[in-house]
Amino acid sequence: MNSEIKSLTEQIAQAEKTTAEVVDAMNHLAVLLFEKDINTSLETATKAIEAAQKINYEAGEATALLQQGVTTAKMRKYHDACICFEKALHLREKLNDAEGIATAHAKLGTTKLYDGKYPEAIEHFNRALELRTTQGDALGCADLHTNAGIVHGLMGNNFMALKSHLQALNTYERHNENSRIASSSSNIGLIYTEQQNFDEALKMFQRALTIREQLNDSTAIGISLNNIGYVYQEQKKI
Repeated sequence: MNSEIKSLTEQIAQAEKTTAEVVDAMNHLAVLLFEKDINTSLETATKAIEAAQKINYEAGEATALLQQGVTTAKMRKYHDACICFEKALHLREKLNDAEGIATAHAKLGTTKLYDGKYPEAIEHFNRALELRTTQGDALGCADLHTNAGIVHGLMGNNFMALKSHLQALNTYERHNENSRIASSSSNIGLIYTEQQNFDEALKMFQRALTIREQLNDSTAIGISLNNIGYVYQEQKKI
């Protein structure tokens, strides 16, 4: 990754004029820098926006806005992040880019979730779900069902939460997405636990544990063991 960062940085610095290729390089660099240096990632995305606007490269500007939003959300500046995503959404709609529109709605939904604005989060997830269903993106739809399930759970609507997580689980099973199967099983187990349906909760937590042991995911194994232990503790109170 370091060599790629260096190569992109040199390519951008040596460019004699702003082109779509340079903007694309800046966007790629911003993504690579995200985990290494979030401030420089944000600065690079901002410069990419300015460069894209200079040459009227709307697709590149939308991509940069999306990265700017992701970075800003990571800094917990959720209002600012939503402004970025809304601008990206407007550009994607202008370009009639269905995939880009779906992505912008999904990012808005996630940010609204983090910001505690649950009804708005559900609205954006549903808009993204409609588009990704049309596009035939099964796993993308499943991820949106998962996110919607989390929001419904936080809103206290266990019926809708369970429905969403079961829909996600069904898709993950069809695609043999083991890590996601474990996560969905765990999410469903948490709902059953809240409903005091402890037998079903244990089945889900045990399933998640088995998969996580196969994946050798020590952190997730610890979470599954804690969930199982909690259920056993709650059963003794009855």
